[in-house]
Amino acid sequence: MKKEWFKIDNTDWGLSKAIVLFDKVRFYAGTTDHWGIGIYYCHYDRSLTIDILCWYIGVEVYHELL
Repeated sequence: MKKEWFKIDNTDWGLSKAIVLFDKVRFYAGTTDHWGIGIYYCHYDRSLTIDILCWYIGVEVYHELL
């Protein structure tokens, strides 16, 4: 199985985009249904998301598959 080092994902409705590097790190950005400013960290998903007005950006590190 060939692994891609760079892949671009799109959601079904086209509200966000994501770039996956080496099947390990995912950078994502999109629009939300609310307005505000916030920073969210999820230990389980290993992700950090920053909300600014109605947009968000974030990074997620994938878990190792067993």
